[in-house]
Amino acid sequence: MAHNAPIIVGVDGSPSSNEAVRWAAQEATRQHAPLLLVLADVIPLGYLPGNGFYQTEIDKQAMAGRATLAEAKLLAEGTASSVDVQTEFVTGSAIQTLLDRSKDARMLAVGSRGLGAFRSSLLGSVSTALAMHAHCPVAVIRDARVGATPDAGSVVVGIDGSATSVHAIGIAFDQASKRGVELVAVHAWMDTSQFALEGVDGQSAEDTEAAVFSESLAGWHDQYPDVGVRRVLVKDRPVRQLLEESATAQVLVVGSHGRGGFTGMLLGSTSRALLHTAECPIIVARISM
Repeated sequence: MAHNAPIIVGVDGSPSSNEAVRWAAQEATRQHAPLLLVLADVIPLGYLPGNGFYQTEIDKQAMAGRATLAEAKLLAEGTASSVDVQTEFVTGSAIQTLLDRSKDARMLAVGSRGLGAFRSSLLGSVSTALAMHAHCPVAVIRDARVGATPDAGSVVVGIDGSATSVHAIGIAFDQASKRGVELVAVHAWMDTSQFALEGVDGQSAEDTEAAVFSESLAGWHDQYPDVGVRRVLVKDRPVRQLLEESATAQVLVVGSHGRGGFTGMLLGSTSRALLHTAECPIIVARISM
């Protein structure tokens, strides 16, 4: 990743998109990174070259899109005046455009639901696709939480010993250090049943999981001596425990898929469930394949 790699935000003017712009502007300040706001405008179905009516509608749509992008830039600059904010208006698919831009991005931030999402939808198609396929970490931001204080709370990270979990730990330590808050490291090591299985040594399994947890965190304190860590090792379903710990958190960091996923898996069941249910901003640590 280049030193001046930007944080990129997918913009569409929805409430969660505006929250993503605010969040990313603050993150860009912490990271000393430029901010790039991208709006992709899809040509309406039925357009035919030379059709004056459709061209007029496309021009109107493009004008509205550029106005939305300009408003987002004002919002970003008002949130973080010291950040270099650039904009890009693209004709094409939002998903493909943002996936392409993610190859050279420090992080990609999007709202959880865009203007095209159903009102009852918990996660939009764009945010889902990016969490599955992006080439950089993806931050998914919901609408502002009622009563939430942005600068209060810890950073929470889910740990399971997988490669993406290691990547998530690095992101989480960096987030906690730059925010000046505690890091809550969570390893919930049993996600099938609360009952002991016949022939399985429960203590041996617990010792193994404790060793995985310790090994995962080994060495990070040397890199981030300013970060206090609260360790949570528990026999519980990962989603339930992470939701509980992140209820008042500033941000939750998880790997895109855990050690239970098969090779090449795009998004694990835990990260997928958390994307649908966690109320705080969630960063999905992705490793390009």
